[in-house]
Amino acid sequence: MRGTAIVLAALAALVAWRVNRLPAEVTVTAGATAADVRVVFHVHTTRSDGTGTPDEVAAAGREAGVDVVILTDHGDGTRVPDPPRRVNGVLVIDAAEVSTWAGHYVALGARPSPYPLGGLPESVVEDVARLGGMGVVAHPGSAKDDLKWRDWDTAFPAIEWLNADSEWRDRPGRLWDAVATYPWAPVPTITALLDRPAFELRAWDRQAALRPVVGLAAHDAHARIGLRGVGEPYDGAVAVRAPGYATMFRAFSNVVPVDRAAWGRDVAADAAAILGALQAGRVYAVIGGRGPGRITSFTASSGGATAGMGGHLTPRGPVTIAATSNAPATAVSTLVCDGRPVASARGGTLSWTTAGAPGACRLEVTLDAAGSTRAPWMVTNPVYVRDTLERAVPPSVPPAQVTVPLSGAAEPARWAAETSPGSSAVMRPGGAVAGRVIYDWELAAAGREQFAALRLDTPADLASFDRIVVRASADHPMRVWLQLRTPADGGHRWGTSVHLDATPREVTLPFSRFLSIDRRAGATVPLDRVTALLLVSDTVHARPGDRGTVRLDALWLAR
Repeated sequence: MRGTAIVLAALAALVAWRVNRLPAEVTVTAGATAADVRVVFHVHTTRSDGTGTPDEVAAAGREAGVDVVILTDHGDGTRVPDPPRRVNGVLVIDAAEVSTWAGHYVALGARPSPYPLGGLPESVVEDVARLGGMGVVAHPGSAKDDLKWRDWDTAFPAIEWLNADSEWRDRPGRLWDAVATYPWAPVPTITALLDRPAFELRAWDRQAALRPVVGLAAHDAHARIGLRGVGEPYDGAVAVRAPGYATMFRAFSNVVPVDRAAWGRDVAADAAAILGALQAGRVYAVIGGRGPGRITSFTASSGGATAGMGGHLTPRGPVTIAATSNAPATAVSTLVCDGRPVASARGGTLSWTTAGAPGACRLEVTLDAAGSTRAPWMVTNPVYVRDTLERAVPPSVPPAQVTVPLSGAAEPARWAAETSPGSSAVMRPGGAVAGRVIYDWELAAAGREQFAALRLDTPADLASFDRIVVRASADHPMRVWLQLRTPADGGHRWGTSVHLDATPREVTLPFSRFLSIDRRAGATVPLDRVTALLLVSDTVHARPGDRGTVRLDALWLAR
């Protein structure tokens, strides 16, 4: 008994020592005010792989003092989002997290898609924008290769600069420390796992230097220990529902300043106000586990004009950027412009004047000594101080000098069908429209794999061209693959997809943007070895049993 008591005392002392090493909460003069709305972003429920129902998540938000919860269950964008609603005083907004071939992408505020979203990331980014949504690159720096973002050439509107799931994956060994302290100090324990996301901040700064890009702090909350056997929707196969939603929400949140005189009267109006603020970049993040931080003001001024977070200011003479917050005197406020720290000050007041155009400038407020690896306490979105809001980027493909029809494309007999059992693909004449051919496709209603494709042999001089130009329309909105295939090893394929609807459109598809379909081939299409072009409809962008008609008016090769 004496030995057991000694061991227990030693364990208690160890736990107490570790708890005392957790980051402390600072004392500030004033926290959030009535004009601030706390927003929790990226939350999973039982509809995907989380353990709480939407109502339970809202209850956790109320417990944590949160005003808005944005749900992001996994999906393909076809589900009709639930309308915004208030549950126990918490506004719940429904969104979806879509899987692409180069990472995950959140569709926020988008209309339901008429076809499944997925496949190439540039296609998903394009579709979410077309559907009126705000797209957010999710967990871009995840330690898991299939979760991290891998397409930095596609222009997206928003990114998660902080993702709690990525933070614990970065250093899994520290989870043992968290297990020891979480039962006694849950919020400080979660807060301690939030390191400075250096990769994500650099990526955000690089993108924002070119165009407006919103940064959000994301919880990626599931309220479960990641044991095997957790399905989608949640199947109950989890031993511990931790870290809890309320704990995660207390650890950090995004803050949106609102007009409180109008807030709370109408659910739809409140949801629109939040989505509008997020899209415009009028939002900052606070690690609430370190204290109730608040940005009082953050503006750029020049020539009598002023812009705030998310705004654009064209310099007209000297530029002054000023910020105030409730940070204590021991904190450091740092102004970061296009990824470079340009000014810093102790406490919650910073003012900096420059004669130039500093670019995308955001504020960081830190509580720890220089060189600390902990996440900043507060991070704003940028104010854009430059001549134009979006900086010109040289086109990836110069204008074509030579354009020639693709041999055989207008001849139905030259196209050969390749389909899965039960699927069909037919090319037929286009009637009175000169040069038009019509592609009818239908996918089997069941089976392990469904696809409908038409193959056209490619010319021997394909390698002398760098793009293909398509003019087409369809009987309803859809995405159709254009793929290039080599005969080696049973056939390697590279492809890209094009959105079609009833409006005829002409689209240029550079071969440099064709992605390896089977993941076995190299990144670049070996045009000198390609023998076939395929038009493909499959379950990446359609459901089993779907059908459609494509009116193909022209296919050209260009260089």
